[in-house]
Amino acid sequence: MRYFNPIWAHKSWFLGENPNNITNNLLPYVMKVAIWELEVLKVFGWDYDTEDGTCKRDYIHVIDLADAHFKAFKFLQNSSKKIYEEINIWTGFATSVLEIIKMTNEVTWGNLPYKITDRRAWDVDIVYCNADKAKKLFDWQAKLSVKEAVEDQYKFVINQNNKNK
Repeated sequence: MRYFNPIWAHKSWFLGENPNNITNNLLPYVMKVAIWELEVLKVFGWDYDTEDGTCKRDYIHVIDLADAHFKAFKFLQNSSKKIYEEINIWTGFATSVLEIIKMTNEVTWGNLPYKITDRRAWDVDIVYCNADKAKKLFDWQAKLSVKEAVEDQYKFVINQNNKNK
């Protein structure tokens, strides 16, 4: 199974991603700025061939990802058919960095400070994938929105910070 950019926070807000160091993954970095652990979010590039000029990625809620793994396991358990191929586990649409910032502002009722910096040489404009094979083989498709994932990530980080005080 192939996926990228999971947003890693359970709806219980007790399990999630909150690394101690600065990460290259967008959401943990955004959350560190949202809770004032970091001063400003660096947005790498403004000249992508997208609606707002920032790169776009296909983000997926970890709950959808876990559901995909469970359904794939059940499919393999109940099937005599062997599968030796890649299966995409994605939402099928891309969200830009500025859209993530906007969602975070809506969730936190804040105004996330960001600074547009130079584009990274390896970044491509848009990355998203078709998950039709997962739907066809084991009746899976993403159900949760990126905004729900951002909200769960924020609530997890807030919950963790409150525990650590």
